Amino acid sequence: MTTGVAACTVCCALRQVCCHTDATYFTLANEEFQCHCSSVECDKGQCPFDTCHVDWVGPFCQYRNVATEARGIPYDVTDKGDDTCVDVTGSPLLIQLERFEPLAWLRLRLKESATYSYMTLKLHTSSGEVLCDQLRTHSITDLLQDVTCGPDLLYVKAIELTWTGSQICSIYIVKGRNLAVKQKTSMSVQSQGRGVSARAVDGEWGVGAECVNTSGHVGLNHWQVLFSGNARIVHDVIIHTSRGVDVMKTFTLEALDRQMAVTYKHSVGSTGHVTRVLTGSSEPVAGLRLSVNQVTGTYLDICEVLAFGDCAPPYYGLECRTVCDSRCPDRMCHINGECLACPRGRAGPFCQRYVSWRDPEEPRESGYNFLSIAFIPLGMASFYCCLIVCKYVMVRRQKGGDVIGTYSRLRRNTGCGSVGVAVSIKACGPDFPFRYVGSPDFSFRYVGSPDIPFRDVGNRYKKRYDYDQRRDGRGRDGCGRGNKCR
Repeated sequence: MTTGVAACTVCCALRQVCCHTDATYFTLANEEFQCHCSSVECDKGQCPFDTCHVDWVGPFCQYRNVATEARGIPYDVTDKGDDTCVDVTGSPLLIQLERFEPLAWLRLRLKESATYSYMTLKLHTSSGEVLCDQLRTHSITDLLQDVTCGPDLLYVKAIELTWTGSQICSIYIVKGRNLAVKQKTSMSVQSQGRGVSARAVDGEWGVGAECVNTSGHVGLNHWQVLFSGNARIVHDVIIHTSRGVDVMKTFTLEALDRQMAVTYKHSVGSTGHVTRVLTGSSEPVAGLRLSVNQVTGTYLDICEVLAFGDCAPPYYGLECRTVCDSRCPDRMCHINGECLACPRGRAGPFCQRYVSWRDPEEPRESGYNFLSIAFIPLGMASFYCCLIVCKYVMVRRQKGGDVIGTYSRLRRNTGCGSVGVAVSIKACGPDFPFRYVGSPDFSFRYVGSPDIPFRDVGNRYKKRYDYDQRRDGRGRDGCGRGNKCR
């Protein structure tokens, strides 16, 4: 028991989800999952008052939150309290982690509706600072926003958040979920009295936890876990032991496919009671294997194996059975099914909208090219041609009988007609070729035969009735040469 206490002490010092010995489970779609509610108990995966343990978040509290291990972040945004919020508008918020962690996504709980005017993420990785240029937000509720940085997972030591918008009440940094818990396990041999292989994925370690080892069996021995259903992607493996570096000095971690072939492997040197392996791989795997070439005093000693990751494309969901939308590039999507990125010319949660797009790397042309210069005189010539045609049509229309005369001049010369809807035909004669058109200046319009232009009507009309043919081009009174209208 002293060894267990020591293991728990080291575990808690490293903040590795320490000392779980009271695991409970729930069943979903014929698979067992571990409860991570703040009150331990859960009803079919649902936590009372929807409160997850501080180290867990997401659907059914299955995703590991490492923000509680961060430094340089206000406590008010890590206590998971909705009433304690901070305004981070202005200077960037630098979140420093104790070690490199795989960044799957961020979750922000906001004080007001999920709106913001500006947000950037700068990630501090092993290769330097990286700006999240494929940043996407996924609305979980009005107050919950998940933030992803594209399909490529990065291992980060710090996150620099620049934000302009609502006050932030909680920040969650998610590295994935434990894929190994309650999965099918096996091992080559096991020490008598040290339990079965399944103890290494029962969700318990630390004080009182049951472990398994292969002591007393010289040679190559292994322990393995196989994931049910479709393949997974594993980013981070944590191995808890009871005896530490004394018995697992070196061992091998192998990733397996469905044919039990090795996809990738790591040779690992034990670092004590807790050993971490960052796989650095996005290859789909069906299981993991730990093996050691045992000699005297060296053997596998495993209390718990945690494998953090998520479903391999094109699947998502806790059971990895739901298929991502076909419009998502490489069928990669967030935990709610929304695309992690969109192809060029597409936008929206499911890349359902077409948008205009221009490659920002494509150089812009400056000045005018030959074709644009050639089109300038061509356009000017077309414009003047249209003006000439319009002028010709207007002149032809005016000469064809659309002549305007004013009532004042008409009445002064003829003494007939009256202001009204129309000039009286009785007063001016049955063949009077003008009609009042109701304009403010009491204009009259020639209404003679459309086949006989006004200028061709008998001279008696030209002399008897004065008319104003302003647009006909024949003078103010419109009377031809030799016609005396006054």
